[in-house]
Amino acid sequence: MTIGKHYRYRKLEFWAERGLVNLIDERFPPTHNRSFVVITVREWLTRLKSLNGELYRWDKWPDERDKLHNFIDNGIACAREATKQGRPDDPAAVAALLKDRRKIIFVGNNQPVEIYTASASEAPEGKLLQGIVTGENSNKKLIVP
Repeated sequence: MTIGKHYRYRKLEFWAERGLVNLIDERFPPTHNRSFVVITVREWLTRLKSLNGELYRWDKWPDERDKLHNFIDNGIACAREATKQGRPDDPAAVAALLKDRRKIIFVGNNQPVEIYTASASEAPEGKLLQGIVTGENSNKKLIVP
């Protein structure tokens, strides 16, 4: 598992891990559900794009504008790191992941246990990762344990 460089902007810490962007927001207590969030690269870039559109409002405060601009640059670098790790919403990356994955089936019930190894690459990606690969349920958020 590859973990990217950690970046910080005010009370927000973010980094790339397993093709996703992890965010820790210190404005919330650690027990709050918004203190740690995992989002896809696509959503992260959408958020950065909206912040970039608001940069012109910071003309009165050039130091704050520069900090925000640096945050956007670091966010783009983080998105690049996550993309290099293999985005889980990219069908090619999912196919490569499934090709390397093996599943082990244990057969038992008072009988000798036999272990079968089979490649999971024959399994359809849509059944294993519903909504990410096939584009179904696009209104639902990706929740990663």
